[in-house]
Amino acid sequence: MNRNDILSMIQLRQSTIKDWLACPMMFRLKHIDKIPPATRNSAALHGIALHRVIHRLHTESFDLDLETSYLDALDEAEREFLIPIVWKLDREKYLQNATEILFGYYSRDENRDCEVILSEIPFRVKIHGLLFTGTIDQVRRNPDGTLELLDLKSNQQQPTLAFLMNDWQLNMYLYALKFGELLINGIWTKLCLEPDFASWYFLRGHEIRKRTTGPDKLKGMEKMNDPVIRTMKGDAELKTFKVELKKLLNAMLRDWHFPNPNHCQLCDYSTACLSRHQPDAPVLPAELKQLVHELETV
Repeated sequence: MNRNDILSMIQLRQSTIKDWLACPMMFRLKHIDKIPPATRNSAALHGIALHRVIHRLHTESFDLDLETSYLDALDEAEREFLIPIVWKLDREKYLQNATEILFGYYSRDENRDCEVILSEIPFRVKIHGLLFTGTIDQVRRNPDGTLELLDLKSNQQQPTLAFLMNDWQLNMYLYALKFGELLINGIWTKLCLEPDFASWYFLRGHEIRKRTTGPDKLKGMEKMNDPVIRTMKGDAELKTFKVELKKLLNAMLRDWHFPNPNHCQLCDYSTACLSRHQPDAPVLPAELKQLVHELETV
């Protein structure tokens, strides 16, 4: 299987590249062999529901009932999956977590006073002659007039600034905003946007501390004073992104898919992956077959 064979089987989406970076074997099973996952982690549904409620806050009304909107979005996401969901927590605990996060988001003046220009917007952009697609969470005009690209994240682990400076996904969004097209009201449109900031909105920063762990980490406080982690990126960073993306593609589009055991605990393809180790029945010599038969019939 060569590069063109692999390209003919996959879509170059942000999620596809993310899957390869997580585990090349999972990438093969999912995107090349087209094996459906055996299960889906409930944390994925939780993240989808949070995104949808935040999208509705900015596109419908900031006066939504947060609990009802979250439960509706969670039910909607569950109906879309069509595979068994592994519930790591019960729905009440997810609702409690969602209420903390969404109320914290709702309460921040920066979120209420900004102008969200784009929300959950599909993009397409050609890089190195290949078409990449995906969805950008949010682009907003802040009250101070700055333009900001926001990637909403419900991960448990807070990223470092170094991580964000090297985050290929954030860099691809920036590249798409400047050079690609966005699907606006059903029409592919080129806006040539250059945000002042490219940032992660760390949603779990709104979670409430359950105990005091320090003088500035008191029980009842939100985990972060500011859940937005900002970077500033320009043409130099986009040029570096293009070079590094080409190297990533050179590795990704080769037929050498190997498992990453660090990802196994989170993987929905464990059953399919383990089946690779099941050998075919060995071919026994005639004499040995006869001996086995005699032993079995004693």
